[in-house]
Amino acid sequence: MAALLAIILLDYPDFVLILALLVMNATISYREEASADKVHAFSALSPLHLPEGKAFRLAARLQLWLGPS
Repeated sequence: MAALLAIILLDYPDFVLILALLVMNATISYREEASADKVHAFSALSPLHLPEGKAFRLAARLQLWLGPS
């Protein structure tokens, strides 16, 4: 939106700067996503996953199974 406004107002230096920042942001975001896919972040965190939890309801302590039904 800002780039469009800059080009409408014929503010070319701002337009070029905004466009360059958008391209740089998109490039960094793409590389971060590609890097996260290679690392398999979910499989790295799965040993930390606990399939059960604890809750307090009406002054009673409950043990809950959080795994697949």
